[in-house]
Amino acid sequence: MRRIVAQGGKPTLIQIDPPVCAPGKLLVETIVSTVSAGTESSVLLRSANPDAPDVEYPGEPPYERPPIRHWMRDSPEPTRPLPGMFSLGYSLAGRVLEVGSNVPDISVGDLVACAGSQDAHHADIVAVSRSLTCPIPKGLSPTDAAFVAPGGVAVEAVRRTDCRLGESVAIFGLGLLGRMAAQVAMAAGLTVIGFEPSAERRATARRLGINNVIDPSAAAARDFVMDRTGGFGADAAILAIVSESSEPVNQALRLTRRGGRVVGVGVFGMTLERGAVFDRTYVHAIAFGAGRYDPWYEEGNVDYPIQYARWTENRTMAHVLELLARGAIYVADMAETFPPEEAATAYARLTAPDRPFTVQFTY
Repeated sequence: MRRIVAQGGKPTLIQIDPPVCAPGKLLVETIVSTVSAGTESSVLLRSANPDAPDVEYPGEPPYERPPIRHWMRDSPEPTRPLPGMFSLGYSLAGRVLEVGSNVPDISVGDLVACAGSQDAHHADIVAVSRSLTCPIPKGLSPTDAAFVAPGGVAVEAVRRTDCRLGESVAIFGLGLLGRMAAQVAMAAGLTVIGFEPSAERRATARRLGINNVIDPSAAAARDFVMDRTGGFGADAAILAIVSESSEPVNQALRLTRRGGRVVGVGVFGMTLERGAVFDRTYVHAIAFGAGRYDPWYEEGNVDYPIQYARWTENRTMAHVLELLARGAIYVADMAETFPPEEAATAYARLTAPDRPFTVQFTY
């Protein structure tokens, strides 16, 4: 089967044997997979050093994975496809080919959305844990459902703001994650103030009803926020950007009211100004819900009871699919599509001056 991997700093299409359907997993034939531009760009950079550790979980590499003492103990660990190669992909939609033992609620032939960098690769066939798989609601296309993982990141970022109905959130960066987060915030009844340097993307945001949008470098940026928040500043901010500078996080803190919260999603400088961070809170959103990066949850399918964790990874995925199905998140214009054989061209589009929000592979 075909699989796209990172090798030597470049996307490479290889032929590899299909995975096996272990207990607690599903074998899924991919229909479409979505690229996460920021995450996968970092993987491509890391692959330029073939001796770099293939880190699936946070921590000092090599990460010592805790033992899973139940039926998953004999399942294969996630590994590189071949020496010197790194996995690409973490969000897709497809059709179930085979159901492993201990998965009672999904059947062969079902359409599902899958997430997780350890399973949901850019490949013809993937083996995905039940905890990282959700049935696609009737009427939702696989093309849209394949946005389940970035949608989950966006939803988790909005939840981490801790905003309530009627409050305001400033969103820095209206690319893939920022635009989805803005739509989620509006669906939750929040006032959205968007900061985006691209005039084209500001215009796209306005067409979606995100009307309060401005260039973050504009001299009137502070007045723009104060005018829309009664002079208090935004209740929260989300940083969905990639930048080496610390100015974006400090600007977000300065434009957030006292007692407010700034949520980091992207990658940016973190040298905080004391005056900016004073009496405000900074937190970083971790992917798409409770359970992410926990091998017990993701590979062992050990669910967190809802009374202790309302929004687990899987419950967040299901919520994203519901938001997509009812049109609260619009993604139809966000991706250019390519066959796996054109992987190099597809990734190159993400750095072009007229780059799309993202790209998808169709199988």
